[in-house]
Amino acid sequence: MIVIQTNTDSREEAEEIARVLLHKKLIFAAHINQTKAFYLWKGNRVEGKEYVITMRTLDDKKDAAVKLIEELHSYQVPPIVIFPALTSSNSYDNKIKDELE
Repeated sequence: MIVIQTNTDSREEAEEIARVLLHKKLIFAAHINQTKAFYLWKGNRVEGKEYVITMRTLDDKKDAAVKLIEELHSYQVPPIVIFPALTSSNSYDNKIKDELE
């Protein structure tokens, strides 16, 4: 299992990304949380409200999921970060595999 994370400034966009990837069975689950973001963009410091989308999936779905996130995302450079799950229960891993295959 891996975790893919991205963020956007629109709740609607965050929900659309999650729904489309879930519908296409590229992710098993998505969680959306509102957060305060601080970052650099074109040499300027930026602050604002953003929505973090944390998605769980299988490693073999990664490339297709990232490609679709890039297509759906409104940011010029979508922030997409992928984390390996260092450990998870066998029953949870099996459930993800069953649902995505």
